[in-house]
Amino acid sequence: MPSEKLTPAQIAELQEQLRRDSAELDAIIDNEAISAVLSSRSYIMAKDISEAASGLSSSQLDTWKREKMIFAFNYSGVEYFPLYALDPHHGWQPYAAMAEVLAVFDVEKGGWGCAFWFEGVNGYLGGRAPKDVLATDPGRVVEAATLEMSPVAHA
Repeated sequence: MPSEKLTPAQIAELQEQLRRDSAELDAIIDNEAISAVLSSRSYIMAKDISEAASGLSSSQLDTWKREKMIFAFNYSGVEYFPLYALDPHHGWQPYAAMAEVLAVFDVEKGGWGCAFWFEGVNGYLGGRAPKDVLATDPGRVVEAATLEMSPVAHA
């Protein structure tokens, strides 16, 4: 069976098609991740926070965000904050582990990146999402974030 050789133009065309297909797949995955975050009901608009977290103001959230004690993401011009980051047993203060996780992520993950990470199942947490473990085992969440950001060591 004779082998066909591709011309440089055919190779370039195949590479371009692969790039388009990859970009389309990335967009589909991103849309699914965004939908999962928004449908989780784990995030709340700053204007609605006082209803959900008695006595907490949106200006307090802004202060905590500036101090990197909590994160937020923007969707359609509206800022959303993670309700699971706030401890209802201690006056709706952010869990200390949240600031530790954000320090580990530093500038590597923005608000959406943090939301995706906290929503996603995590092998370091036994297949549970970090948001579901934050209140009960914050040290493990910090450790999972640290492992997430550590370079992979090859033997």
